[in-house]
Amino acid sequence: MLFFTRGVVAAGWDVRAPRLRRESVEAITLSLLEPSVLKSVCEHGLPFLGALPFGDVEESLLVKLGGKWPEQVLLWPVRVNGETAVLLYGEAASAADLRAVRDQVARAVVCAEHTLERVGVR
Repeated sequence: MLFFTRGVVAAGWDVRAPRLRRESVEAITLSLLEPSVLKSVCEHGLPFLGALPFGDVEESLLVKLGGKWPEQVLLWPVRVNGETAVLLYGEAASAADLRAVRDQVARAVVCAEHTLERVGVR
């Protein structure tokens, strides 16, 4: 799932998952003012891989997704001109599953960052 970040809000943008529809994800907005792992990833520009903390923003996300609390998550910022423009969110059954995709996600994010900079996003 992708979130487009604008100021103090992360807004659902797109999704590729069997149980989610793009229209549902586009209706999701999450505050980046309240303490959360999403806020931390956006502000510091560092990816997060691990167990999703039990916070209000995280709970709000999962309620809006209509799912159960995931075993592991990946939150990866796509940065343009030093700011997080897009936030990539994914769920996994285990830490090993996250480790298995980490390098591919990192390469994809670098490509996305270069593309977004080239087309003048932010």
